[in-house]
Amino acid sequence: MASVALVVVLAACGGTPSAAPSSTPAATTSRTPSSAASSTAPATALPLATLRARYLAIVTPANRVFAAFQPKLAALTVAVSASQLHAALRPVAAAVARSGRELYALRRSAPPRIAKAMYAVVSSDNTVWQGLEDLDQGWGSRSFDYSAWQGAFATAVRQADAAGSALRTALGLRPKVNGA
Repeated sequence: MASVALVVVLAACGGTPSAAPSSTPAATTSRTPSSAASSTAPATALPLATLRARYLAIVTPANRVFAAFQPKLAALTVAVSASQLHAALRPVAAAVARSGRELYALRRSAPPRIAKAMYAVVSSDNTVWQGLEDLDQGWGSRSFDYSAWQGAFATAVRQADAAGSALRTALGLRPKVNGA
């Protein structure tokens, strides 16, 4: 079920809840630059402890928004109007977009192995963000196949979970497994 999928994304990112970020969404093409992660070390890489702290500061607001959205997604029925779903999805999509932009910027201050793991998280989170956008745009349309969306979204979430676990390991953090 999609509500469980968001918990997995939350688990991939880690961190603890804090204040929610701005709810201004970003466009798909401008959110994640298309260039690959740098293969050379930055002139001055941040210490691992600093990278860890910044990573957690980036993902913590998104975790709070996902946690607040989870019951809304679980309660999603055909009785929910497109405008109600849109209102519920905007802060979630914005949180994913914001954390992606910030993590993409942070990777420039990381050693190559960690930068590559950060880029993988940004790429997989972009797919999750697009899934949320697809749900938002398709809901209420007669041609929207919610069952197919759930399958595609679950795949995107599994990829984000794997990328998040790899990044957490690279940062010296305990990987999250099954929401734990």
